[in-house]
Amino acid sequence: MKENPKKAKKKKKKIVYVDDGHTVYDMDGVGGAKHREKDDDAALTRKEKRAAIKAAFLTYLPKFVMVLAAFTIAAVLLYLWLK
Repeated sequence: MKENPKKAKKKKKKIVYVDDGHTVYDMDGVGGAKHREKDDDAALTRKEKRAAIKAAFLTYLPKFVMVLAAFTIAAVLLYLWLK
C-alpha cells in the first residue's frame, strides 16, 4: 500500500525570530516638517514658492476645467435622459 504524498512531505522547520536591536534603515529624517533641518537644499524663497504655485495652477487649470466640463455635460445628459 502506497503512502499518501501529502502526508509524506516533511514539515518545514519554523524559524524563531530573535530581536537583537539592530537597525536596518536610517530613520533620522522620518517624522515630517518638525524634523526638517533649516539648511534644507530644497528650500524655496517666497518669490520662488509663488512662482511654483502659479506654474502648477497654470499647468493643471486647463485639465481641471476639462474634467469639470465633462462632468457637467454628463450631468446635463443624464438630466435630459431621465426627465
